[in-house]
Amino acid sequence: MTVAQTERPSSSAPPRRGVAVYSVKKRLLLAQTTAPPAEGTAVLAERLTVSIFSGATPVSALPAEQLAALSATVGTERLARRLAHPDVTLVLGVDRASQRPTGFRWVLHPRDEVVWHDNVPVTPGIAYGFNAFTYPEYRRQGLYKELVREGNRYLFEEVGCAKVTIVVEAGNQASLKANQDAGYAVEATNYLVKVLGRNVLSAFRDHASGAVRAHWVYRRGSRSGL
Repeated sequence: MTVAQTERPSSSAPPRRGVAVYSVKKRLLLAQTTAPPAEGTAVLAERLTVSIFSGATPVSALPAEQLAALSATVGTERLARRLAHPDVTLVLGVDRASQRPTGFRWVLHPRDEVVWHDNVPVTPGIAYGFNAFTYPEYRRQGLYKELVREGNRYLFEEVGCAKVTIVVEAGNQASLKANQDAGYAVEATNYLVKVLGRNVLSAFRDHASGAVRAHWVYRRGSRSGL
């Protein structure tokens, strides 16, 4: 939803194009609150290996071919920054036959304070997944579902998270369905309010209770920098 404000042109002046004063982006907050089952599908047994790198991880811990693919996709500096973060986990899918990456997920799980990422406040004990990506040749084969299952089980059982959350665009039905098939359920609607091109408010309406919690973005504390 975008509201435009314009000045009334004088009789001699040419009409001026409307200037957007504010806009509202609608997103969905999805959550998984219990650990997925330990048993994988045939996809995991036959085609996929899932590697998990959690906490501060040296870049050298990744095999060269996988490191090169991730650097090309994420960027070398950003990759190193994420791997070095003590509260970040990388869930990496690898093709058993070729040893090439099939896709990846990143998860932020702060321990000591609320950390903001993508205009979402992430509290200690809660994990927030971001930048999930499947390489084109491996899409629509059930591989992403296995990354979610293996990664979230690790987050619940090893990291001790009480819940794993993600955000998807409200209009992205393909992403919504893929994540619901992977075990997520819609928990809240997120309204991201932008004024004069800057994000100022992030509000969440809980689907179960109807309660609304709003956060001023400009007052937010620690930012992930990821």
